[in-house]
Amino acid sequence: MVSKSKNINLKGNINVSRIKIIPTSIEDYLDKENSTAKNILQLLMVKKTVTRQDIAEHLPNVLVRAINATVATLRRNRIIYVSGWEKSPKLRPRAKLSIGDQPDEFVPTSKGHQQRKMTGEEKISQAIGARYDAINKALVPARNMKQQRVVNQRYLEHVQGIR
Repeated sequence: MVSKSKNINLKGNINVSRIKIIPTSIEDYLDKENSTAKNILQLLMVKKTVTRQDIAEHLPNVLVRAINATVATLRRNRIIYVSGWEKSPKLRPRAKLSIGDQPDEFVPTSKGHQQRKMTGEEKISQAIGARYDAINKALVPARNMKQQRVVNQRYLEHVQGIR
């Protein structure tokens, strides 16, 4: 894809020295000399799946910010994708990157994260439910099935107005 930014000077001439070539395929990135994207793609061709940490270890002279920006650009252009997730010693899992035009894998969520994500209403209803369970356990005596059927029958008769 070619993006032309036209600069028109006062004489009406067009300055074509500012034509940018935007790479959109793997070949476009591999044709570039000495680029971070080229080095990342070559690493991916050898290892098949890598994490950003692997890329940083393989390219020690490149800033982590530049690696992250390049990976984001490659993902946006659908050159690479997140093929899986790897557990890390820290809180967040690491994305495993692969070459291809496939949809990304979803980030796995932990049970603790899902608990923290509860809304205020859910927390209140859970607390009220626990409170009613405690009251019910304290007030209602333990019954066997036969005794419970008798209580249920009396309740139904009371509600229906039979008794």
